Amino acid sequence: MRCRPQTEPLQTNRATTTATWSCTEPAQYYHDAPLYLRLPNMIGPARTVLCSQNPRGVVLKSSWPDRKKLRIEAEVYASCNGQFGVPDHLLSFEACHSDGAAFSNSIFLPPIGCTTFASYRWYPFDEHDSAASPPDYRTLQVIVIADEGESLEHCESAKDLSMCVLHAQLGWLFMMSIAGKGYLHRDASIGNVVRPNVPVQRRAFTSRRGVEELVKGLHHIKHSASSEAIESNNEGAQGSHDRSGAEGAKRHSDKEGFWTNLGGAAGHNPYLKNVVNAAQRLEKALAKLGLSTECRALLIDGECAGFLPEYFVDPPHAGNVFGTPAFMSETLIIQSQKMANSIYVHNPVDDLNSFMWTTIWGTVFNPRADASQRSAAAQETLKQWQKMLRTHERLSALHEIEGSVPDDSSPIVEGIPSLIRIWRRELEDLEITFRRTFKKAPNAEQKFDVFCRFAREGVAVYAELLHELRDTLGLDATQ
Repeated sequence: MRCRPQTEPLQTNRATTTATWSCTEPAQYYHDAPLYLRLPNMIGPARTVLCSQNPRGVVLKSSWPDRKKLRIEAEVYASCNGQFGVPDHLLSFEACHSDGAAFSNSIFLPPIGCTTFASYRWYPFDEHDSAASPPDYRTLQVIVIADEGESLEHCESAKDLSMCVLHAQLGWLFMMSIAGKGYLHRDASIGNVVRPNVPVQRRAFTSRRGVEELVKGLHHIKHSASSEAIESNNEGAQGSHDRSGAEGAKRHSDKEGFWTNLGGAAGHNPYLKNVVNAAQRLEKALAKLGLSTECRALLIDGECAGFLPEYFVDPPHAGNVFGTPAFMSETLIIQSQKMANSIYVHNPVDDLNSFMWTTIWGTVFNPRADASQRSAAAQETLKQWQKMLRTHERLSALHEIEGSVPDDSSPIVEGIPSLIRIWRRELEDLEITFRRTFKKAPNAEQKFDVFCRFAREGVAVYAELLHELRDTLGLDATQ
């Protein structure tokens, strides 16, 4: 199998489509020349992928993304390859036949560059539509990653599930924190968080990642308007209640003066200052949990990701509302129903809400929660919750889960609702503060800083909750 080099233009030497198909027509090609493999243009560190060299398993994903999204997922993986909470990226490429013809849908579509593509459409019921959309040419994209696993539905306990969600959030945060080329995932869901069959070792996560670059002015953000003077904003360094407390500060003292120096370097820029404060808060929270280099969950599937350096150009938001409906924030669902995508900015708090719904789903659909030894009442309640989560009644399910849990429920069902109950309120407060702060941000750089702040602050809130509820969740004393 070969791949099309990144530098090769998309062209075609296909014959003109005729009304009557014939098997004697010339072969249809998506490109003018054979696509010989040019290794430097492939995305990923590997040149060959052998299962014997990857004892934890290899996962191959094939998809047909549109042209705008052709490389986005591979670039997301390549930018944060092997970091905490993200998979080992081995290889990505655009597939083609040995003769150089791409695996493409172009054989079914009008020729590329055709200005009369509307005439190729068949309208059996409606009159001819002169405003028909252009053909959607697609080719087969192949992505290969390491580390086989399963969904969070198979977590063994409330401790396992809650820590897996934290590790996935740290992977999500790392995707955002890459200097000059961060990404907002925009599709956290039960299918996009993988629990490896065996926990994998990763470099230790640090909340300092990306903050230094921001303070040094390495935004790499494209502006949608001329820069304005940064207005004084006393919106508070902590938009939500800081649960780390004096104990956390004592456990993680700033021995090297890193945060003090960084805060001083941020000067009188309140947006940067708040990013620094949020990152420091996260570091304290993770230190209290005793986070190690053992990673229990990986965030995958970046085809919906938004490239942050271009996120705030005109029009106000280059993308649309993204996500899997069952896991989207309520705000996103409302916006999608209003068909008002163009005026809404999919933001970090939306993704944090998706992690909450993923946690609920992983709890309710866990096979251990529906074990036959549970009482009939507990099993019936669980089935009702599952039905409600699959439909438009998920808010009703949420309220019931936050309420009383049936007697004789499994430990995972008994442990997680306490977390959800407080987490949801924290996210509601976080969203209110985010909206107010984001609206005041005068330009693209400050809007980006607001994203960075609330992403870190949201993960810090969750980590603090885990420590606060450590007895309920069964976390170790050191955590």
